[in-house]
Amino acid sequence: LSVFIVHYCMIVCSIRTVITLYISLRSVYCLQKFIYLKKTIVASTYTSMSSSSENYINDKKRRTSTVELPNAGIGNRNIVQFHDYGPHDASECAYIQATLHADELPGLLVCHHLIRLLDQAQESGFILKKITVVPFANPIGLSQHMLGYFVGRFSLSTGVNFNRDFLNLTERVLSRIRRAAEATDAVPEDVLSAVDEKHNVRVVRRAILSELDALQCQPHRCEKEEAALKRVLYAKAAVADVVLDLHCDCEAVMHMYTHDRLWPKMADLASEIGAHCSLLAPYSGGDPFDEACSCLWAALQDGFPSHPLPMACEAATIELRGESDVYDPLAEGDAQALLRFLVGRGYLSSQALTLLPVRDSAGPGVVPKAVPLSGVDMIEASVCGVLAWRVKAGDVVTEGQLLGEIVNIEDPDAPRVPIITRTAGIVFGVRRHKLARPGEICIKVAGDVPLPWRTGHLLTSR
Repeated sequence: LSVFIVHYCMIVCSIRTVITLYISLRSVYCLQKFIYLKKTIVASTYTSMSSSSENYINDKKRRTSTVELPNAGIGNRNIVQFHDYGPHDASECAYIQATLHADELPGLLVCHHLIRLLDQAQESGFILKKITVVPFANPIGLSQHMLGYFVGRFSLSTGVNFNRDFLNLTERVLSRIRRAAEATDAVPEDVLSAVDEKHNVRVVRRAILSELDALQCQPHRCEKEEAALKRVLYAKAAVADVVLDLHCDCEAVMHMYTHDRLWPKMADLASEIGAHCSLLAPYSGGDPFDEACSCLWAALQDGFPSHPLPMACEAATIELRGESDVYDPLAEGDAQALLRFLVGRGYLSSQALTLLPVRDSAGPGVVPKAVPLSGVDMIEASVCGVLAWRVKAGDVVTEGQLLGEIVNIEDPDAPRVPIITRTAGIVFGVRRHKLARPGEICIKVAGDVPLPWRTGHLLTSR
């Protein structure tokens, strides 16, 4: 009986072991099947990640990816979306983003139409180099909706302008490259060449990415959502060849900002978009996005004059007229202008022009004359009152001309306060709100001659 009982227990244990093993194997099989299905779904959503440039050029879909920012609050989640076109391993990249100032909406519609054009170009095999489009670069600002209004220019958390205080890696990159030049065991990829410009561009971009990694690896680093957003955008754009940041002004005509060493190289962009003026500065102050990308290269040129170093990140801020200029005809035209610019720079083949309507003229518009940012007269209101303008955006004015008046509402008999320009040039931006307060900029005139009082921070506000 004892032997029978022992054998019986052994049989039961064996059966239980077999059942447990079967369940485990079944679970593993189901998990593997789930992973396979997940990969299949991802593969069907995103472009095949082949290492062949030809495969990317012939790919029929854009590659879309997202980056999730650190949660600023319980249950909150903000993402940044990137659309990539062309060869993944291309040596050149154009980066275009919109709504860094989240309440400046024309760029959203322009990117919508540009993405549709690039989708067609991708399907037709017209894209030759990498193009990245970020349709909404500031999900934080897009969520700042108060009392029926967007507050997209400044962070409600920190009060900082979303287009200021970007990473300034100039000194860190300069120091890294100098250390590599002095080190006896440095690898060639970290050392500047005396003759090879393309090699030097790769060295600098490698240094930029290394410094970004070093910042991320700092012990006890705690990154706020806003800082993470700026880092993510900068990391993508800083190693691109062309960077376009789409904004708008209050009531304005098309204009753009860029580094003075990028002119006249960026004149083709100004011509294609129909900019009424291009505002140039070596450094405007405050580390806005475009200058965080381009000013580093100017500093490298100054720091290593015996080494061939180009302005390898050609960055510009495009002001797409005024805040209210959100219309399909305008946005379609602007998207087509950006596509023509990219064709001219070799990012798409000339066949991509067949996707666009034939324009009336044989070529782009007349290249506007570039003016120094220090020559812009940003006129401030001197008293409170209602603005009554005599001019509008796009008008050409002379020095001493009456641009408008401030009407005193408290005293109907009080004389109006004149607003006089102190330079000759084009009115490119006018304050949208017509209630003036002392010290607030109400109109901007771009002149040819630097103004002596225009020093330090040259942009409108931090």
